[in-house]
Formats: sequence, C-alpha cells, structure tokens
Amino acid sequence: MKFEKRTWLLAVVWILVVGLSGSCGKSEEKQSRGGGTTSLSDLARMAAGAMTLEEEIVMVNEMIERAGFKKKLYQEFPAQRVGTKARILVYSRTNGKPPGGIIYLTKRGKSITSSWHWYFDDMVPDSVVAAELNDDGLWDMRVVAGDRVLFFIQEESFSLTAGERADWIAMNGVSSPPVEESAALWKAFDGDTVTAWRSSLDAEGKAFLVLTSPFGISEGILTVRTLEDGQPKACNLIADGNPIQQFDLRAEAAVQMIQLDRSIVGAKEIRLEFTSTYGGAQAVQIAEIELR
Repeated sequence: MKFEKRTWLLAVVWILVVGLSGSCGKSEEKQSRGGGTTSLSDLARMAAGAMTLEEEIVMVNEMIERAGFKKKLYQEFPAQRVGTKARILVYSRTNGKPPGGIIYLTKRGKSITSSWHWYFDDMVPDSVVAAELNDDGLWDMRVVAGDRVLFFIQEESFSLTAGERADWIAMNGVSSPPVEESAALWKAFDGDTVTAWRSSLDAEGKAFLVLTSPFGISEGILTVRTLEDGQPKACNLIADGNPIQQFDLRAEAAVQMIQLDRSIVGAKEIRLEFTSTYGGAQAVQIAEIELR
C-alpha cells in the first residue's frame, strides 16, 4: 500500500512538472484586448531584472537629452506581446516646441527597447491613448496635439508587434511611390519578412527612401533584407544632404549587413538611393531595414 501511495504521489508530481514546463515552452502570441497569459519563464525573467519607474525615466532622459530633446510624457501603454511591459514616450525640443515624436517602448527586465517610432516636424503630441478602432484585437492609437486628432490603425499604417529594434530611426520616412498601398514604406518595419516596401524604378533606374534619425545614427550599420524578386544592385548613401558612399548589394534573398563609412555617425537624415536591379525587375523590394 505504501508503494502504491508513493507511486501515485510521484505520478502527480511528474504530471505537474510536465504541465508547467509545457506552459513555459509556448511561443508568444499577440495580446488582444482580452489580455493574455504570461509563462513562468517570462515572469521569472521580469522579476529578476525589475527596474523602477524612476530608473527607466533616467535612462530615457539620458538618451534624448544628448540630442537636444526632453521628455514630455512617459506613461504605461498596453503591451502587444505577453511577457513584456510597454511604455509610450512623447518628446519635444527642450523649449517644448516642435519637432517632436512618439516612441513605443517594450520592456523586459532591465532592457528597454524601441519598437515603434513616429516623428513629427510640425507638432508635439499632448496625449496618446490606446484605442480599439476596428475590433481586430490589436491596440490602435489616438494622438491629440492641440486641435489636431490623429488616428493610427495597426496593420494599416504601422505595427506594434514587429518586435524589438536595435535602432531608433523614425518609421514614417518618405520614399519613391510604392507600387500599391500594401507595399508602403512601413512594410519594411513591420517585422514580417514576407511583406515589403516595393517601389518602381524611375527613368534613371533609381528608387529611394529617406529615413529620419532624430537622435543621430550611432554605429553606422545598415541591415537590409532582400527577397527573391526586386533585388537592388547598388545603393547611394546621402547623409544630411552630403553624398557619403556607394556600395553594392548581393544578388540573393538574404539579410545583408553593411558597415557604412564612419562619417555617417551622428547624421539625422539618411537618403538611400537604390540603383537598378538584378534579373531585370522594374521595382525594388526591401522586406526589412534597420539603420543603427
């Protein structure tokens, strides 16, 4: 009887261990308005590296003040991924006037990372509110600046589920005209390697995009993910209006990392002119881009 009881107890313990380990192994999902579950491993990771709000603000202030900006708002925002916390940072010039911007920050333990960055050269937001505008389970945004009200709908003009980024560039740059709405520039920032920014070559065989880096380029490393079609042959780099260099891109669908000329460090406006394509394609495709 004692043996049977011990066996039964061991079986119960084994079931609990397997069940808990299985829950820890589940992949992260998008978090809807109904909330989501956090795995034990995520809870442990967050608890081990807890950071106070005051520490977060100090870290954020140090970053933006070096570039001549100041914090206007720093507040909680619903996270789109389980196991993370989220914040919204609104910044302006030190005099409180434009330009300004919004950064969606994700937090894991002591790591705070930008996931979405929008830059406004003509306004500074007064408030940013999470709003569900189309009942798709993803948080949208209502931004108020004076008498202006702007609405941002996820998966129509931006994404909060693209994951953590190593750069702080704004994702609302400008580009040569995309071939269609579904190939808009923000598709190169959505974290989806299937979607892409796609723009036709002009009469000179070029397609361009212009990226804003309000805090300045820090390392001069460009990462471009190319696809099977629309692979650019080369790129001209112009920083703050000054021609910097031209470099080639490989004829393959792959992540291509380029160490740029160090003179780009600190630049705040980057123009990338992609010239001609492999295989005779008439449009350039960039699935994902990062510039840090």
